[in-house]
Amino acid sequence: MVFEKISWFKFDLGYRSSNYAFNGTMDEIGIWNRGFTDEEIQNIYSNGLEEFNDDSSILILDFDDDPIVDDSVYENRVDCYGDRCP
Repeated sequence: MVFEKISWFKFDLGYRSSNYAFNGTMDEIGIWNRGFTDEEIQNIYSNGLEEFNDDSSILILDFDDDPIVDDSVYENRVDCYGDRCP
């Protein structure tokens, strides 16, 4: 099986369709291309995502930023829609 690297991929966080929007608060979101040990997960929970912003991070969002930006090495484009955007 051959996988081809894509240069972009659109996905929504907190929104599935016009009938369903997340009703809550998001603080930090991270996506990596690796798994984590139990200790690493506890460290992220206790100290935040910043320590794990390395070459394995695909997307790091901190919703305290205004505007919201991707802090990963990829600097992905982030669009925020709705009344809950900073």
